Amino acid sequence: MKLKWEMFFHRKTVIRPTARAWLLILLVLVMVFVIPYQFWFTKAAESLVLQDPLAASDVIFIEDWDYPEFRNFAAAARVQQRGFADRIIIFSNDGDQRLRVEGADSQTLEDKVIDLYCREAGIRAGSFEKIWSIPSEPATLDRARQVAQVFQVRGIHSAILISRHYHSKRSTLSYRRFLDPAHIRLISYPAGYSYKPNNWWRSREGIQTVTLEFLKLVLYRLFFV
Repeated sequence: MKLKWEMFFHRKTVIRPTARAWLLILLVLVMVFVIPYQFWFTKAAESLVLQDPLAASDVIFIEDWDYPEFRNFAAAARVQQRGFADRIIIFSNDGDQRLRVEGADSQTLEDKVIDLYCREAGIRAGSFEKIWSIPSEPATLDRARQVAQVFQVRGIHSAILISRHYHSKRSTLSYRRFLDPAHIRLISYPAGYSYKPNNWWRSREGIQTVTLEFLKLVLYRLFFV
């Protein structure tokens, strides 16, 4: 009986990458080592922003009245002055727990701040309205549900959403989740940047804002879309 080497040894198979595989490897190396990290950080920040073309709407909706430097109010004033909508609705989270100013005939501290912001931003007197709400977690989704209910009761069919820049995409997706089934059109118009997309990683606040919003957007797409 003649012995066969295959009985004692495994035949070795050599795998050689194809030209296409080498091209893919080269492309990955270029993306990782040649293109600077600033490119990817900038793209990550830009992916959080959603700005739609403006169109005539029933109301302007300010999501965050306490956004630093009243950027949301300034953005709402610009939209109002350009004639896309006249009425402005401002939602507040404080509900019945509002802080009252002593001797100010029941006007709240928040009322005074909002009135000041509207005057400073150039919003026309008498064109804005404050609505109180107490959203539960997840706050953005619960606020969106409440806003949809208010809009339906008031016969609002279109709105321009003014929100924080890096919050604008997640915010718009959350509101459209409830507004689209009610056939209410929503246009996203972000307020100005606090941190530019090409330098947000140079400050602690910028890192915290963009990183947290990026993670929240990923979680929203994983669990709520």
